[in-house]
Amino acid sequence: MRSDKLSEERIGEILAILDELKASGASAEVFAQSHGVSYGQLRGWLSHAPP
Repeated sequence: MRSDKLSEERIGEILAILDELKASGASAEVFAQSHGVSYGQLRGWLSHAPP
């Protein structure tokens, strides 16, 4: 079993960030830069998030 699974709390935080991204209307790259998140990490979250 993987030991690097995300906690329920962290998953909630990530989903909140993705909701904020969608509501902002900004590009993922600009949003990532302005929120101190890696663009690659943000793209990974987007690719694994529920639709």
